[in-house]
Amino acid sequence: QRLGQRVEALVQVAEEVREGHLDVRAAASDRHDEIDTLAESFNRMLASLAEHAQALQAASTYSHNLIEGNLDPLVVLTPDGRITDLNQAAERVSGRTRAALIGTPFADCFTEPERARALCEQVLRDGTVHDYPLSVADAAGLQPYMLNNATLLRAPDGQVSGLLVSGRDVTERQRLDDALRRYKDRLEAEVPQRTADLVLARNATAAAHQAKSAFLANMRHEL
Repeated sequence: QRLGQRVEALVQVAEEVREGHLDVRAAASDRHDEIDTLAESFNRMLASLAEHAQALQAASTYSHNLIEGNLDPLVVLTPDGRITDLNQAAERVSGRTRAALIGTPFADCFTEPERARALCEQVLRDGTVHDYPLSVADAAGLQPYMLNNATLLRAPDGQVSGLLVSGRDVTERQRLDDALRRYKDRLEAEVPQRTADLVLARNATAAAHQAKSAFLANMRHEL
């Protein structure tokens, strides 16, 4: 009966571990028999699991802090293009919360979804993408203009586990470029007209000089 109780205690510890409680330990007696040996082995395994869990948690926290510490929008995607993680900068530029974006298609965040899907396809094909332009379909309707860089994320076995996309808001720069382009176009359109006006003015001046010369010559002849 006592042996059965000790085995039952080990089973209970195993159940707690299965539920995620890695801080539990199996009780050992002073008998130093097979059950105690099993309990001690079980405890060593639990200590190792707890250590690995702490290391994973530390790595996860570190990665999360890196993402959140970036001032540019960062988005993590599944290979098929669904959002699994993002930072606060991505929330701000989209005007949507993290909860609203997690699990949604990345392409739906932009005014041209087909071009956003093409970005994902290009990353999967080439491994990286640089300065890929997209306008965000943000909640406020401002449509920020982003230049996006993207790369593959790989699991320890080398398989593609996802995509990391970072965006840089260049809306103001794009607005200035558009203004300069419009000014240049206007100047180019005005140059032929200005040139024609100058030609007319030059011809009119030449004609006036000719008329003046003819008039003076005629006056001298009359005198």
